[in-house]
Amino acid sequence: MMIFKKLFAAVIGLFLMIFNHKTFSISALRGKRIAIIGPASSALGTHLGSFIDQYDIVVRLNKSPFQVRKNLHAEHIGQRTDILCHSYLENSKNGGGSLNFQLYKELGITHVINPIPTRFGKRLVFNYYKKYLKAQTTYSAPKVPYTEVIEHFEGFRPTTGFGTLLMLMAADFEELYISGFTFFKTPYAQGYRDHYAGKDAIEKMLIDQNQHNPDIEYQQFQELLKKNSHKKILVDKELQAILKRDGVEVKTIDYTP
Repeated sequence: MMIFKKLFAAVIGLFLMIFNHKTFSISALRGKRIAIIGPASSALGTHLGSFIDQYDIVVRLNKSPFQVRKNLHAEHIGQRTDILCHSYLENSKNGGGSLNFQLYKELGITHVINPIPTRFGKRLVFNYYKKYLKAQTTYSAPKVPYTEVIEHFEGFRPTTGFGTLLMLMAADFEELYISGFTFFKTPYAQGYRDHYAGKDAIEKMLIDQNQHNPDIEYQQFQELLKKNSHKKILVDKELQAILKRDGVEVKTIDYTP
């Protein structure tokens, strides 16, 4: 009986995925002012919450909607979310946390995108349909530019955050503001993954998992900045300082709340 139930769920889940899963078109970002807010502590202390909420599109990652629902750090990270990039891995400790489309709807989130468009990423999306058996629209990032960069990752899998940055930076946007990304050079913001408190705990997690390589991601991010130097890309002050130490000049927000 258990085998039959699993087979039934797999068949119905596949059917639902075929008809409801889509590739996100980055042309929807053309000419837009976009803010992406990651989970690093660099997003805090900025007092830019209301400024962030004025962007045309606000992008967040994984468990962030649960922070937004509680108005956690709203003064610094804002309250709006239009696009959520989620790994579709519902592991609350290391993954993206629970997928709650009812909450996403309440928060005004229009797209929930898996930014890792590989067989592994698609399998996680399939697991969602197989588990919940709902006709829910879901999205994956386009394969390009992902396939153009993955060859540099030496067998490691990009994080949800890097995959999102890669997708956004390929768009023909008017402006892109990046905050809460330090490539694990600083801790998570309080309230995101408090079980990994401090840089040492994060480094141990990365070693234990042996799935992601933040040094490679940081190097590739620098390459993306060079490739897109003709675009208006702004970063928070902490990431600006990190990049400056490595000889990379990039602008930050010139705004006083």
